[in-house]
Amino acid sequence: DDLNHFLGTEPGSLDQLCATVRRTVGVRQSYPELQPSFGPTCGCGPGSLRQILQRPQLYDDKYHAQEWSLLHKIYVLLGGDMTSAGVIDIGAGNGSLALLVSALFGIPTTMVDRRCPRKELRAELFVPESLGQLLQRVTCDCADLDTDAVLAALQARGVRRVVVVAKHLCGLGTDLALRWMEALSQRQEVELVGCVVATCCVHKIAKADFANFVEWYRPAYEGSGTLAGRSLESLLSICCRFATWRTTANSATAVTTEDQVRLAEAFEDVIQHPRLMLLQTLFPVSIEVKFVHPDHTLQDRCLVAGFGSSLAGSSSANSGEDIRRFQSFVNGEDDAGFGELVERRIAELGSPLEVMPPNIVSNRFQYDGTAVA
Repeated sequence: DDLNHFLGTEPGSLDQLCATVRRTVGVRQSYPELQPSFGPTCGCGPGSLRQILQRPQLYDDKYHAQEWSLLHKIYVLLGGDMTSAGVIDIGAGNGSLALLVSALFGIPTTMVDRRCPRKELRAELFVPESLGQLLQRVTCDCADLDTDAVLAALQARGVRRVVVVAKHLCGLGTDLALRWMEALSQRQEVELVGCVVATCCVHKIAKADFANFVEWYRPAYEGSGTLAGRSLESLLSICCRFATWRTTANSATAVTTEDQVRLAEAFEDVIQHPRLMLLQTLFPVSIEVKFVHPDHTLQDRCLVAGFGSSLAGSSSANSGEDIRRFQSFVNGEDDAGFGELVERRIAELGSPLEVMPPNIVSNRFQYDGTAVA
């Protein structure tokens, strides 16, 4: 009822309501229309990452498919060329993804997180010094990230081309990362060739954050939809509150209906829309995909943007043909080159890097703090 009142519509079918929500802000591609983009299915596959990092089995089961997909997207954005390349991982956490980037591609990775994990949980401390030197940790909130310092550190390590990855930043974290990328794109010291942003937790955009969200994105909303003076804050309040229907639908005690999940998808579309619009101002090509099967996470939405270095003869920015070609490269189901790189690196390593935190017991991941079976 609150939503119909805001939209100025009479109660109708669910399809009509979802369409009206999306039309109000000008959503161009809805969640059900997003293409799956899980990475190459040929060759070794996500399970091969176990031969690079040794971790608890259930941890691998949850994260390998996510990491495989993100790693392939970084590879695509760099055009498979690691010369003078580097990655900035915003929201790096324990550093597992960053470690995989450096171990697989042999390039420097800067890990940014507002909290530094305990020493025994920091993946970079479990690896040989030669690999550890490729990893740099910066403990800082993204809102306060010192661009000059980051750029100086990248240049000192020979980085001239960079991809930014941000995986599952809660609440406004994704938007702070996007705004920092916007500032980075204006700098000449390094080339921002692309980004991979797996989004999550729309419901954690708090009421206190609405003012910033509206300030940053109002032009995108009002320039592409039919909002026409209606309160954007009121729409955000509805969308952020009820988007949780989708991501809690599989919990043991959930009473969420299928109709509520479908409506929550539309609410998420409202939040994703201006993010994609921003990326379209920064990069010639930007898309949204489902980056992993929902068996591994219900937070499966991912924004991917870049200069399309693999797209020879690219024409106008974000043209339909460029987007289709870019989508094909990003999906990469038959990308044998990536699989060959993984297999070659596994052979070079000889044995997996053990990043098993000692004396830490995890019931969730059935890890007893000793060793892998």
